[in-house]
Amino acid sequence: MASSRLKMGGDPLDRSVAAGQDVTQVCFDYGIVVNFSDGASLRIESDFDLEVAGEVLRVSPGEAGHASVVLSLLHKKVSRFHIDDGGALDVLLSSDCRLKCGEDPDYEAWTLTTGAGALYVSLPGGGVAHWPRAT
Repeated sequence: MASSRLKMGGDPLDRSVAAGQDVTQVCFDYGIVVNFSDGASLRIESDFDLEVAGEVLRVSPGEAGHASVVLSLLHKKVSRFHIDDGGALDVLLSSDCRLKCGEDPDYEAWTLTTGAGALYVSLPGGGVAHWPRAT
């Protein structure tokens, strides 16, 4: 299956892919995985900002020190899910929570698998690759 680089002006990402969905699970290893009620799964492997009630915290996946704050995402509802053409991710959730992850110069900062099976990957240095759902 071939990948394509997204052009966000006409990208195939349905921006409502996670809007209205609840965070059902948060998992930790060398990254952080956030699972949604529609079956979508977001894996973050680079540093990101997590804003909770107006306080912004820089989170490094794989470091346990911020686990309790990251767990505050559990059961939050997604209000907006945005990926820009540079590969930055911005997720607005209920209860004044916001997750922002920029691109990483050397690694894939995040990956998103939608509930329908499409895959989006933040590319090293910027941009987004997309593999449509397998049919």
